[in-house]
Amino acid sequence: MRNLLIKYILIFLGSILLVNATGQNLHEPIIVKTINDETIKINGTKNLYVIYLWKIKVEKSINEIESLNQLAKKYEAENITFIAATSDNIDKLNEFLIETPFLYKQIAGKEGKKLNKEFGNNKIMRIFPRHYILDKSGNIIKSAIGSCPTIHEIIEETLSEMK
Repeated sequence: MRNLLIKYILIFLGSILLVNATGQNLHEPIIVKTINDETIKINGTKNLYVIYLWKIKVEKSINEIESLNQLAKKYEAENITFIAATSDNIDKLNEFLIETPFLYKQIAGKEGKKLNKEFGNNKIMRIFPRHYILDKSGNIIKSAIGSCPTIHEIIEETLSEMK
């Protein structure tokens, strides 16, 4: 009985944290470089953005990569930029990517910290893993805890509504 009560409490708390921080705006564009030295300007372009803040050592992050890759493949011809940002160093990320391909544009090290800080400066809850979906104007349309079992469905539903 006690375990069941704990489970319901966790589900309730998870639902509160699942989606928040909508309606906020990244007033200034954010410019970051990927691990492949590609410059990305977030906000002020014709793209929608799906931003994933994660850590290599967080198992929940690793467990959802396959479904996130499927999303990236599905929307590769669209004006949607999928970004994964970690503060882990680039060498550690590259080593990880050898074993676990991840189709999002990868940002790591100082650039990953910069993106994490930017979202922290907007007083957005910093729980890893976490997804943010931004519209073309830089408005945060949805923010969701990444380890939610249906995160790929939440992202896909939001992207479908925005098109």
